Amino acid sequence: MHELTITTSWDDGDVHCERLADLLDRHGLAGTFYVSRVSPEAPRLPEAAIRRLSGRHEIGGHTLRHVRLDWVTGREARDEIEGSRAWLADVTGIPPTSFCYPWGKWTPRVVETARETGFTYGRTIEHLSMRPPGDRLLDGTTSQTLPQVYYLPRLLRLGDLRLLAAARTRETFLVEAARCAHDRGRPFHLWGHAWEVERFGQWDLLDRLFSELAARWRLRPVQNGALGTPSP
Repeated sequence: MHELTITTSWDDGDVHCERLADLLDRHGLAGTFYVSRVSPEAPRLPEAAIRRLSGRHEIGGHTLRHVRLDWVTGREARDEIEGSRAWLADVTGIPPTSFCYPWGKWTPRVVETARETGFTYGRTIEHLSMRPPGDRLLDGTTSQTLPQVYYLPRLLRLGDLRLLAAARTRETFLVEAARCAHDRGRPFHLWGHAWEVERFGQWDLLDRLFSELAARWRLRPVQNGALGTPSP
C-alpha cells in the first residue's frame, strides 16, 4: 500500500472546532486550526477551549479581527499579524509558527511581515496546488470541503480526466484530488471551516472520506507547519 501524506486546516476558530478535532482524532489525523480572536461568521471558541485544542492539534495565527490584509495599512497589518501571534502565545503557551491569510488575501509586504513576526509557514486558499511552494509562507491547498465554482479552470489546466470526471459529486472529487496530489508527489491538503461543516451537514461526508482514504493509502498525517520546503 502506497503512502499518502495528509494535512488538514480549519479557519476562524469557531465553536464547532472541538467536534472537528474529535473527528480527526478518531481517524488518527492531524489538524491545524487557524484561530482569530474575533470570528465574524460564527461564535468563536473561548480561550480555555483554544488552550485545550492546542494540546491535541496545531494552532495557527489568523489575525486578531479576521481582516483582509490587502485592505488595511501596513501598520494595521503588522498589528494584526503580530498581535495574533502574541495573543495565541499567551493563550496556549506556544508561539504559533503557521499563519493563514484571511480570505486568502495577501500582498508581498504582508508576507514579509508574517515572516518578520516569526511565522515560518503561510497558507493561502489556492486550490489544486500541485507544485511545491517556492516560499513556505505561500503554500496552497488541494481542496476545500465545499465545492468552488473556480475549480473548473484549474481542472482544465491540470488536464487530469479522472479528476474532472469525479467532480460530479463532492466525495468522489475529494478522493480523486487526493489521488492526484499523491501522483504528483504533493500532500493532500484539505481545508475548510468547522462552521461550514456544521451548517452544510458535512460530518458524515468527512467521516466517509477519511475512511476511504485510509482504505486506499497508508496515511501519514502531518500538521501544516511540517509541510514542504522551498523549491530550489
